[in-house]
Amino acid sequence: MMAEDLADLRRWVMCGAIVVLAHGAIAAAMVSWRDEIDPAEPAAAIVIEFAPVPVGPAAPQTEIPPGPEQVMSDASPNQPVESRKPWWQSASYTSLAEPGVHASAAAELPPSGQEGN
Repeated sequence: MMAEDLADLRRWVMCGAIVVLAHGAIAAAMVSWRDEIDPAEPAAAIVIEFAPVPVGPAAPQTEIPPGPEQVMSDASPNQPVESRKPWWQSASYTSLAEPGVHASAAAELPPSGQEGN
């Protein structure tokens, strides 16, 4: 049994080597095979002539009276900027009757213990 396995292995190795060599030969032939390239003539200058653009008549000048004279305004005096609290620190947010309820909704809620009878 061992001799048959060795013969099969030798046969597969030989077939694999032949296939690899055949592919290598074809690839080498394709790399070196090319058509001759004819030398191109030197490129000549390309001249493009554009037709003159038709231009409409100039816009007529209209006699418009000058507008009112504009006067620059004076700069506003330096005034301290009003500081504002963030929305979560505003009185309407922090004075809610129940946590998690918006101020407008809290105003509509009846006082605790006096639910509608």
